[in-house]
Amino acid sequence: MWGQVVDQARMAFGMLNVDLASMMEGGRQPTLLERARMMATIVHLMIFDLFVGRTSDWEVHLAPALQIFQDIANDVGLGSNEEVGISVILEAMNWPRPYFPGFQLQLWNPDQANFRFFSALLIVIDILASTSLQRVPRLSHLHGKLLGNVPPEEINQPLDLFSFVGCQNWVLLVIGEIAALDARKRDEEMNQDFDRKEFDLRAGRVLKTLESGLKSIIGGLQSIPIFGSSLWYQPGHSNCDGLLKAPI
Repeated sequence: MWGQVVDQARMAFGMLNVDLASMMEGGRQPTLLERARMMATIVHLMIFDLFVGRTSDWEVHLAPALQIFQDIANDVGLGSNEEVGISVILEAMNWPRPYFPGFQLQLWNPDQANFRFFSALLIVIDILASTSLQRVPRLSHLHGKLLGNVPPEEINQPLDLFSFVGCQNWVLLVIGEIAALDARKRDEEMNQDFDRKEFDLRAGRVLKTLESGLKSIIGGLQSIPIFGSSLWYQPGHSNCDGLLKAPI
């Protein structure tokens, strides 16, 4: 088993070297696909570190992965333009995707599926890491565009994390909000300008979301689609499009 672990490590570093060599070739600017693949490789390596238990390395890999994602988001205007959502990035990767004649739905092509999968993992790791690092999630300013800013009862989001990690978006969004609230309180107390009233107001909104989500689960209001938007691409009707104008 240890031999398999070593092989996995070699494969991860080998992929990283190949991606780096490709991006640095000729001194040109890396393409969107090259950066997306590089991000995926780093996330892959980071997850490997987490599973092996090398707790000192995963944080080192998290920063560049987040930076590459942020660079991609900046290039397409994600976060700064209300008309732009994650579907714009996916459409930029729109080389011919697998298609089955007579079948209404099409699969995402490998690059689109790869980007969505590793972006979802990166978002989750960023949120969970924020609780131990005691900071605001680095991608929190993009959560509205990536995960939607919707009630817990809503199941159609740009990225449905349940399809990737088995946890609904609202749960992770609340965890991120709690981490951000804790970081803000600590900073304000250090600067001696802590506003208890504002803190209680924000904490109340988080509590309300938690209560609403728990009621939905207990009452059976939430349903998990077998074939959700995260698995399929519908030509001319992407489920991402309806949420492009979601507030950040």
